[in-house]
Amino acid sequence: MHLQPVMHSVALVSINHTGTLDSRKRSFSQCPEIQQCYYVAGEWDFVLVLTVRNMEEYTALTRQLFFSNNNVKRFKTLVSMSSVKVGLGVPVAPDPA
Repeated sequence: MHLQPVMHSVALVSINHTGTLDSRKRSFSQCPEIQQCYYVAGEWDFVLVLTVRNMEEYTALTRQLFFSNNNVKRFKTLVSMSSVKVGLGVPVAPDPA
């Protein structure tokens, strides 16, 4: 089996109007390239974990999600150069019963 190369990145997103919050959540949750989406407190409104095949797909995705949407005030992307650790396990001991 040959695995396709992928490009991982994290996008920090700030929106213009909190009235559009639910529509942004729906939009982000329906996008297959967004692997994880967090609504956060602080300077940014959302943290997105993106996975695409290459920079061309990344460019198309940012145009679709951010540039074509007037409700996105700004965004910042951090592109991964290599994966050091990947996992979604939760290291929390279960409550004793």
